[in-house]
Amino acid sequence: MRHELLRLEDLCLSRQDLPVLDHLYLNLFQNEILCVAGLYGSGRRTLARVLSGELAADCGRIFLSEKRMYYSPRKRRFPGVFHITERLSLLPQLSVAENLNIPYTHRRWIRWKQVYANAAQVLQEFSLPFAPTTLPSSLSFAEQLKLELLRAYTSRAALVAIDPIWGQLSQDELEQVQQFLKQLQAKRLSFLLFSNPELIPSFSDRVILLRHGQAIRTLTPCEAASAPIADWLRDAPLPCPPRQLPTTGRCILDAHLPNFSLRLHAGEIAGIWYRRPAPVEAVIQTLIRDRPAARGQLLLDGQAYRARSSEQAHRRGVLLIDEQTSGHTLFENLSLADNLSIAPRNSACIGPLIDPRVRRFLTREACLELGIPLPPSLHTPISQLGLSGEQMQLLCLARWARLPVSLLVCRNPFALMDPVFRERFLYMLYQKVSEGAATLIFSNNINNLHFCSTLYFFDEQDRLYPYKNGYFI
Repeated sequence: MRHELLRLEDLCLSRQDLPVLDHLYLNLFQNEILCVAGLYGSGRRTLARVLSGELAADCGRIFLSEKRMYYSPRKRRFPGVFHITERLSLLPQLSVAENLNIPYTHRRWIRWKQVYANAAQVLQEFSLPFAPTTLPSSLSFAEQLKLELLRAYTSRAALVAIDPIWGQLSQDELEQVQQFLKQLQAKRLSFLLFSNPELIPSFSDRVILLRHGQAIRTLTPCEAASAPIADWLRDAPLPCPPRQLPTTGRCILDAHLPNFSLRLHAGEIAGIWYRRPAPVEAVIQTLIRDRPAARGQLLLDGQAYRARSSEQAHRRGVLLIDEQTSGHTLFENLSLADNLSIAPRNSACIGPLIDPRVRRFLTREACLELGIPLPPSLHTPISQLGLSGEQMQLLCLARWARLPVSLLVCRNPFALMDPVFRERFLYMLYQKVSEGAATLIFSNNINNLHFCSTLYFFDEQDRLYPYKNGYFI
């Protein structure tokens, strides 16, 4: 079992009331080379600065070797994390040996003969073709990058974060840096590489796609080489409704909470545009979890509503879909049919009770939907089927379609979907609406809400107002 070196939990950071990192979850294992790829403005540089300790996140937790890291304006860096930017931090007026000794210059007495001897030994160990007395200004960019990586190794760092600098290297230099990274990886050093989607290093162990401050997919290097990454990261327009939306019916949700007053009817899709995630989190906590409102009332189908957990909310017909739902609603130790038929409130001892004919039908339908062959046994767990991230999303979508729902709550769902999955998700959403359900969609991109029946907006004081044609009502 691999040891987890870095873990990010619910990391958020906003600039000018716009989210840069939006509920980011990420992990990195020991001796792993992880590549984070994204377009300009996806939050790559901000994430690197947060990990190095230069910026403080608004909320969330960072763990390095199971130890929580706290921001300190005096230190301005996390111990154990070494950040390499496009402007290398080498001092050109100092020699190679003196640059390697920078982490230890706080000592009162420095034995320079020992410093040069240790530098010569390290350079010989990694077969670097320059002497300890060489000035960094006389080296090429690739050699300066190797020297910077060697500084991270001599400073006993556990994690090295590297900004997107791969476009400045030729193919030969990139291969040399790849071999050098593999040598440092053998010395128990882990790397977090930030890159553009067109220049993803082939020597990465995993690739995570970052979009609008959220991790949307995890790919292997082979999948990243053939996948349409640019289409997944680009803001594509949402498809038009496949059918005419039904007329509104009975009142599903009647909420009169502080700064939040909304009536939602059956067959209605309400979109709420927000800039700060704080009011959205407060509303979702009230709907899904045991966070009752201090004042006001909340009615669901005309009855007082309060859910102590997400399972109790599912019993009342309220379903939340967000970036973390797929990881929590699928059970890897259960088969395809069990995952499609099981309800969140009955997560144990359900599989044997399914009729064999129903199990065979559900398994065949799931295999056709996912594009995989029929497993040798109908009870084979999904963890043994080798499903990709996209197939897991499709399986989760098929499960959502089978759940009885009266209120569907979506938190910024389209930022995590490629165009094909968006179309399937909208088809499922319209199907639920045509069956008499109501939908409430929160999004920080107003372009993703053009298909909604009604549109609302959280102002700077976190108060909800109707919104139409770019104006408040």
